[in-house]
Amino acid sequence: MRRYRLPSDSQPDNNLVKDSKKGKYSFREYDGEKIRHPEYKFQEPEKEKIIDVLSEDIEGKWKGSPMIRVAEYADQTVSPYNPDIDYLHEYKLINFNMFDHEDVVTPLILRKYEWFNNNRITAFEELVQYVFNIDITKIDTNRYSLRVKSLFKKFTVENFFSEHVRNHKVLDYFFGVNYNKDRRKLITDYLEGTETTIYDSNDMDNYLEKKGDFYILEHNSPEPDEIVGDAGANCKLAYDESRYTFVFQQIANSQLVLHGCWFTECVMNWNELVKEKNMNGTRQYRTVLQRQRVEPKTHISVGGDYVEKKVDIRDSVINRSDI
Repeated sequence: MRRYRLPSDSQPDNNLVKDSKKGKYSFREYDGEKIRHPEYKFQEPEKEKIIDVLSEDIEGKWKGSPMIRVAEYADQTVSPYNPDIDYLHEYKLINFNMFDHEDVVTPLILRKYEWFNNNRITAFEELVQYVFNIDITKIDTNRYSLRVKSLFKKFTVENFFSEHVRNHKVLDYFFGVNYNKDRRKLITDYLEGTETTIYDSNDMDNYLEKKGDFYILEHNSPEPDEIVGDAGANCKLAYDESRYTFVFQQIANSQLVLHGCWFTECVMNWNELVKEKNMNGTRQYRTVLQRQRVEPKTHISVGGDYVEKKVDIRDSVINRSDI
């Protein structure tokens, strides 16, 4: 049986390793390997040299390809066995397909091999290459709406650990998904080329503000809870903490420097049968963004014998204009 340190077993001084000149990250030891524990850490960046005369605002479309290290920690807890629960029915509702061969795998077999009242700890850190497509829209003099969409370009799993606290080999081989580093790589291979929205001011009601030489957005409030899964499954994702920081500096009309990081902590609850505490956080990153020029196009459509006084113009540069 592999052995690893749970948080309460670790000495605080041994968990903190200096990662850079600007700060420390926390590491936990799993089977002799130290893996970074997700947390929020951000150091205010220093002002960089302006490389060109600034005559344009930051409003517009921007693109960059940062390499970001992302750590994840998950503690999945299975509730104690309850003889009054119809596990075959309830597990099917929450899409835990453990009883597909119910003549072999039964709740009593799972109880015998300590599936119930057991935990599975998963921790890993991977290097992710993103392609950021960023829209910045001016709202007033010093306030902007920010939308950060990203394409997953490449994943590299650097450290990985996943085991049940008790009876891991039997549970994972016979009843689990054999979740290991190779399986994680298979999952990330499917994610490559997909797109996600990392942050949207309009959804979060939080905006980029100009402060001195920087444009800063700081988000520090949990995201709304989500009901997930099939109807009647009673599965909910509840956020305990959500933190996003984006700090932009314009160094040329066509270039922005972005410093940022994000961290989330949430609990996935499968109808009180299984709960998973999940933490996900990036190291602080820096990337250079290039302005994306949009070719101006205007389309005006007018028809009929009479034209109303107000004509709507759709334009690729200005959002809307009324004549």
